[in-house]
Amino acid sequence: MYVRSVSVENFRHFEKAAVKFYDPGSDAPIHKDALRNVTLLVGVNGAGKTSVLRAIALSVLAKVMPMSGFKPEYLVRRGSKRIAKARIVGELRLSSVDYSSGGADSEWRHTVLVERKGDYESITNEEPEKIRDLVQPWLKRHEPDPLFTDYSPAYFLLGYGGTRRTEDPKLSSAALSPSRSPRFQRVAGLFEEQVVLVPLSAWLPTVDNSSPRYQEIVSLLNGLLPEDVSFEGKIGDGDAMFDFKGIEIPFKELSSGFRSFVGLVADILYHLHKCIPKGKLAKSAGTVMVDDIDLHLHPEWQRIVVPCLSKAFPKLQFILTSHSPLVAGTLHSDNVRIIEDGKIRQSEERLHGLSADQILTSVYFGNTPPRSEAAQARLKELARETGDTGDPSRAIEYLKTLAGRDKAHSNGKHRHS
Repeated sequence: MYVRSVSVENFRHFEKAAVKFYDPGSDAPIHKDALRNVTLLVGVNGAGKTSVLRAIALSVLAKVMPMSGFKPEYLVRRGSKRIAKARIVGELRLSSVDYSSGGADSEWRHTVLVERKGDYESITNEEPEKIRDLVQPWLKRHEPDPLFTDYSPAYFLLGYGGTRRTEDPKLSSAALSPSRSPRFQRVAGLFEEQVVLVPLSAWLPTVDNSSPRYQEIVSLLNGLLPEDVSFEGKIGDGDAMFDFKGIEIPFKELSSGFRSFVGLVADILYHLHKCIPKGKLAKSAGTVMVDDIDLHLHPEWQRIVVPCLSKAFPKLQFILTSHSPLVAGTLHSDNVRIIEDGKIRQSEERLHGLSADQILTSVYFGNTPPRSEAAQARLKELARETGDTGDPSRAIEYLKTLAGRDKAHSNGKHRHS
């Protein structure tokens, strides 16, 4: 299952907006070197990046949301006018790779309404039966009906919020035994901060370590790790053991950056394993949404994280958000959507190959100055003095300050005027 687009009306702070996404089967024109399975959302804090991910989750899981245990709050747009209803429409495509028996691709829409009465909100699925009618030929070939089951590969959707963390292995039973709908649980992190990731040590031991599936899991994880870190499949004292520069370290003792990324990948692999019992995980179809993909990652890792995920899982559709110009710089303009002033748009301005400073001062990051306010003020002062006096020394000092070679800040010494 892939998400072609989502449109919203009176949802959160969006009055009306729509956005299209790329997926591995998309026929939309795209730069020849762009990542066809990646869409990145950028915008300032509060622009609505997380809201778009939530809208996708609500539309894809339209049938199960009303009885999933999810409690809608503040989804209907608040404003000067009394608004009683929000509308979300997701355009989806069920790919033939979702089913081993094959078949042509099928596209349809999910429409979700969120109704507000006072401070109480409720979710309704507007046209549930039309979904079944569109895919009826496939449903007849599968018993039990795979489309709406908890572990259906046809509706593989994961969503990760910006507060994600991996549970302590000794307390992981709650993560493995959700009390609510598993399909909602896989996106609950977008709505609730307390949702945790399933640790590698809690589920990998249940996989036969001599099986091809086990070897693929280990191989995929290692393929996404930096060169100085590796995982050989060892679980010791209830925790996954990693080799970090020749030293064996349990997962819980890794740095926050490693735990954040390894925890994310391990959780993706866990859900793929549960929902797709046969075949290669690396060739599985579905959609994965990650808020703040650069969470806790060093700049060096930010430069490779998205291309690595795209290459490791070429059949997965990734819809991501980030505040990092380094992450954005690994993509082409076709891959990026800008959220600004309640609208979502795509820019043709060049992105791939630019420096972090160039990207910060581009439309993708709102022309944000790369220097501190004090440094910016100093440059403006020198530029003004140069223009007013025509003094060459002022111009030279301006250039040195611009290049970071001014005496005022060398060796940690600051000149006070």
